[in-house]
Amino acid sequence: MHIIIHQVKSWLRTIPTHVSKQHIQKYFDEFAYRINRSQSKKTIWHNTIIKMIKHKAITQKQIVWKLN
Repeated sequence: MHIIIHQVKSWLRTIPTHVSKQHIQKYFDEFAYRINRSQSKKTIWHNTIIKMIKHKAITQKQIVWKLN
């Protein structure tokens, strides 16, 4: 929780004071994206490894064939 509070404070300090009303939603969207991303970094790596382990192996020949 401390990390999230620190991220909110940091983000609030960096918001330009001249942001127009039409662009403020984009700043909020960016903030939400960064918070979500920072909270899921470990799980993204873990999920990728699990998918690689569970997936049926493919050969280099199959990869090259798909690219052509």
